[in-house]
Amino acid sequence: MTRASTHANAAHLSPAFLDEVLARYSGTRLGRQEIDGEIIEERVDALWTRAVIEASRVATAPPLMRIVIGIDPPGSARPGADACGIVPAGIAEDERIYVLEDATVAGLAPSGDEGRCALSPTQG
Repeated sequence: MTRASTHANAAHLSPAFLDEVLARYSGTRLGRQEIDGEIIEERVDALWTRAVIEASRVATAPPLMRIVIGIDPPGSARPGADACGIVPAGIAEDERIYVLEDATVAGLAPSGDEGRCALSPTQG
């Protein structure tokens, strides 16, 4: 399986076509698939449907009372090992939780060595 974004192919596309596609589909589910090359699957065993997730998206989170960062380190740094899951989320005054980003990174080590699974001050 391969995937690539429309941006990776931009040199081979008409500028007018590219402008039109980006203006029309940027920020939409179809845009994430067709422009960003993201594979969006619907799983029957998922806790939430894709429709519920898409309907819950907001452009900007409100002021948050508390922010936490969940980190799921990989078990190994060998080639093909799992990525290091990094997800910051916060809670607003109305007690709604906002996931701020999926900052998951592949190729990091679980130990304290160089390249460890951690956020730098500029990332978090």
